[in-house]
Amino acid sequence: MNARDEGARAPGSRWLRWSMIVLIAGAVIGGALGWMSETPIYASEGIVVIDPIMPSKEDPRYRASVAMFRGFAYFQQEVMKSHRLVALALESDAWEAHGTMSKDAFDARRHVELRGIECLRVQFEHEDPEAAQAGVHASLEAFLALSAELNNAEDRVFHARAELKRLAARKTEVDEKIKRAETPAAAERLTHQRSELTKKEERMQTLLEQLEAQLLGKGRVRVVDKGVLPTAPVRDRRLEKGAVGAALGMAPGLLLLLCFGLARMTAPRRDP
Repeated sequence: MNARDEGARAPGSRWLRWSMIVLIAGAVIGGALGWMSETPIYASEGIVVIDPIMPSKEDPRYRASVAMFRGFAYFQQEVMKSHRLVALALESDAWEAHGTMSKDAFDARRHVELRGIECLRVQFEHEDPEAAQAGVHASLEAFLALSAELNNAEDRVFHARAELKRLAARKTEVDEKIKRAETPAAAERLTHQRSELTKKEERMQTLLEQLEAQLLGKGRVRVVDKGVLPTAPVRDRRLEKGAVGAALGMAPGLLLLLCFGLARMTAPRRDP
């Protein structure tokens, strides 16, 4: 090969070399941009268990209570999904450190699911793992605040039962005093006192039955999983985006190679 042939081939070699450089550089830059354009998503999950408040299976109210509890469980799911809960969550101490966010944006990151009729699951997704955990904590905190009404009803039942026990113990004391009464007047006074205690006991028993009837078919909510700090993303598309970016970045180099090939095919041949 003489110097003239080498000079004729030099432009083509330079064209090919630059095409390969552009191809590789485009793939690297496009892949890097694609990788950096995607942020991994972390998720934390909290679980609430709803313990049913039911009469015994022999009780004629049992079947109706089962149906009522099913409705109560679905209602708790709607409470967890509600905009009122989202508003409370955004104002909670658990979320305070993570800045402001609109209600719709916060709600879009939550996933609420009722598993069976006794397990309520809430998941929160965020690019920051700490924010993902805080979103779950805030949702559970707001949920328990909205469930306080049911908890208050249970407290009233507890206090009513305690009062009934106190009245029964007081009546036993009065009965013992009646047996030891030394005069008819003292016995009459104690008998009247016992009668008043019996009336109070009857009123308290009626109140207790009413409160228990209100609770039948409902459930006690308790948090069994507050949501842990996630250590691995649930969704990471950086590799996929990087591959797409690399493919797009190679386009200029491929175009140059195509042009080079077409130029070689259409170039007139020189006679030797």
